[in-house]
Amino acid sequence: MHLMMSGKEKERFVLRSMLLYGKCTSRSQKSAIIDDLMQYVGYKSRKHAITVLTQGLHKQKRKKRGRRKILDAKQVDFLREIWAGMGYPCAKLMHPMLQDWVEARKKSQERPAGNIDVQLPNLSAATIDRALSAFRLNKPKKTDDRLDLERLKQSIPIVNRKEEVRESGHLSVDTVAHCGGNLAGSFTWTLTVTDELTLWTQNRAIWNKGREGTCVALQYILREMPFRIRSINSDNGSEFINYHLQSFIKNRYKTCKVTRSRPNFKNDNARVEERNRRLVREIVGDERLDDERFVYLLNRLYKWVNMQHNHFIASMRLLKKEKCGRRIIKRYDMARTPYMRVLENMKEGGRRNRFIKLHESLNPWLIQKKIAQYSKEIAMLLSRRAQ
Repeated sequence: MHLMMSGKEKERFVLRSMLLYGKCTSRSQKSAIIDDLMQYVGYKSRKHAITVLTQGLHKQKRKKRGRRKILDAKQVDFLREIWAGMGYPCAKLMHPMLQDWVEARKKSQERPAGNIDVQLPNLSAATIDRALSAFRLNKPKKTDDRLDLERLKQSIPIVNRKEEVRESGHLSVDTVAHCGGNLAGSFTWTLTVTDELTLWTQNRAIWNKGREGTCVALQYILREMPFRIRSINSDNGSEFINYHLQSFIKNRYKTCKVTRSRPNFKNDNARVEERNRRLVREIVGDERLDDERFVYLLNRLYKWVNMQHNHFIASMRLLKKEKCGRRIIKRYDMARTPYMRVLENMKEGGRRNRFIKLHESLNPWLIQKKIAQYSKEIAMLLSRRAQ
């Protein structure tokens, strides 16, 4: 029969039943009202019907159960202030030091008003935990640098530069450790930057490879480049994957694209790795350079080494590899210096004319003497430190 009643009719029927239920004096009368409610409204449980009928009869709130509050609002605020001053520790670590912090606050100029600090030293760790439980969700979260760097790394796209670049300005960067086989302690590093198309290379020595030192060295090298910077590709080292360096590139070179190579794939940066061998290892060697004086001498040396390599040493670029049976045939372009390749891609104008005049003013024999001079000074410093 309850299926034939509308929603409003059921609501009115329930209200009438509640009024009658409140006036009933016998158990049989109450039972009859419950039977009618289940029959006409459709309740399937007598307990539910009783709950509905009695919900308007007990409007007076019951007294809240539990222990009474020990601290008032001002005392909780003062306790929260101490908690923040300690660095948001747990209650068990906060409890033994609470007395000292309260006494120190009494002696300071910012003494708490009234007697709000009287009870605090006598609190248990459990009471402290309950008092501060409402504030734990809003406490400042500690930032994990490792997670931030991982997020930054994931935001930088991975590029495998197997396809041929068509214009200059696509740079690959890498670092070389002058540690003598032992990475412990402080020592000299070399930052190498190579253009993928022209093979124009610049080196800069730095003391350790912190983010600031690497950023300053990269700024110096990028200013020396004779073309517009279009992209910078690095490995996954922390000297390159950090907010300091990434923000500098983004702000200084707004159109420059920043990418990274695949982890543990050195061949993705093959051209800069080759320059590490030819311009750093073959000239400087594998000795440990753990004196800051080496940074000055290496930068003087790299100035002339880079001039010689970029202007007077021809090289061939690997264009492609072809597999012929068991053999791999490598195809190279014509042997040219990086200067020639840059000149081919440089437009006519004042910048091109200045670049040509600079090249004409250089003397390869004088450059070779300077390289020998600074190489000798580095060797002498190494021998003095070995004694």
